[in-house]
Amino acid sequence: MTQRRRARTRAWWTGIPAAVKQITAVLTAVAALLGSLAALGVFGGHGNKQGNGPAGSSTDGGPPASVLPVVVRFEGKDPRYSERGFFTPQGFIVSTQYALASTLTIAWTEEGREQEAQVELARKGGPDLPGTALFRLAREQPPRRDYQIRNAQSLRKGESVTAYLGESQSTPGKVVDPHAHVTIPGYGPLSDLVATTSLGRQSEGGAPLLDDRQRVIGMLFAGSEARTVSIRIEAIRAEFPNAF
Repeated sequence: MTQRRRARTRAWWTGIPAAVKQITAVLTAVAALLGSLAALGVFGGHGNKQGNGPAGSSTDGGPPASVLPVVVRFEGKDPRYSERGFFTPQGFIVSTQYALASTLTIAWTEEGREQEAQVELARKGGPDLPGTALFRLAREQPPRRDYQIRNAQSLRKGESVTAYLGESQSTPGKVVDPHAHVTIPGYGPLSDLVATTSLGRQSEGGAPLLDDRQRVIGMLFAGSEARTVSIRIEAIRAEFPNAF
């Protein structure tokens, strides 16, 4: 190797550390920029809109579990009346058909403020899901809130659940039978309901049932002093797909 070629070889090798340092500096700057964008929410996300797969599946993606549905109270002439319901991600209100006995006025608390509105019936549940009803606001714009949904098919006996009755109102319980078959007066025999320990008064039907990660798994439907039965959220979504 000639002296000139050896000099060029030495220059090439000695230039590598400087080039590596420059590349490392660029990569470090890019990583810092991406981290800043992620912190600001410029890119990235939580999966699909409701944070769950299609009906019949269950995933762990979606919004943080601290996002809870907005629960409403149906107002009745009797002050003891307190049928509940909750807003769906598309702004409808899902509840039981017992809510039709109300004045079709709902009230709810959002960010510490009391709200009130008139509703109208959108559709009653069909023969596959009797006793349910879907409502919509008559005039006002609904609050839309995405929250996590977990299909109740994966529930196990003994799991912790909560009846969420609104801000600062909840009742804890346990799953007694994740595949209960019961007969409810006025509706006859119903299958594949979630039976839990007693979670509330009979007039609190329509409230969402949450799992231990605050994901919606069902809706309170009927109960007694010993047990509460809830309709699975996947059945509600199948009955009212446009609401979710």
